[in-house]
Amino acid sequence: MKTDMYPNSISRAEYYEQMGNGYVEIRQFDKAIEAYKLSILHNPNSASALMSLSDAYVATKKYLLAQIALQDAQKVDPQNADVTKKIGDLYLAAELYSKAREVYEELL
Repeated sequence: MKTDMYPNSISRAEYYEQMGNGYVEIRQFDKAIEAYKLSILHNPNSASALMSLSDAYVATKKYLLAQIALQDAQKVDPQNADVTKKIGDLYLAAELYSKAREVYEELL
């Protein structure tokens, strides 16, 4: 009898998100991005995985892709202040200081 290591899509999503986190810890951002994409494939409503994907994109200076991931996270969880903060952080990393300030002021 074959036992499925992943009993459902949510478990698969969590597995891949944790795998992505492991790759980030060892600074293998391209592998982390692939793992986060797999996580999102199994659970497209995971704001956490979308935010982590954005962080990995920022680490590789793929700011437009990071912005898209954060916009998706904001659609999934519009009240999540962490998503809004990460949008500000993204603008800061991209040296868009006035936009970053606007976003940070929204949080106050």
